[in-house]
Amino acid sequence: MKKSILVSAVLTIGLTYTLVTAPQAVEAATKEISYKTCKDLNNVYKNGVTKAKGTKNTIVNRKTNKAEYKNSNAIVSASLYKLNTKLDNDKDGIACEK
Repeated sequence: MKKSILVSAVLTIGLTYTLVTAPQAVEAATKEISYKTCKDLNNVYKNGVTKAKGTKNTIVNRKTNKAEYKNSNAIVSASLYKLNTKLDNDKDGIACEK
């Protein structure tokens, strides 16, 4: 009887510790950082990062020199985009788009 109470108490403490510390680990893993190159950013965010939902990818046709606008599959995060604005060479609101 004492043994089962002790085991129950240890399990309760262990679960409580896991529940309390788990969100901190998730927050640390999703911390937004500034990347040096698009290659580094694309290793984490395959299609790039956009500052707002619905931002269109601007593609300039080299033959006609006209701009075309296509939907983007980039991750939406204004704060992450702000940290990596320097990687948005064409200034269309999407950093490191593919």
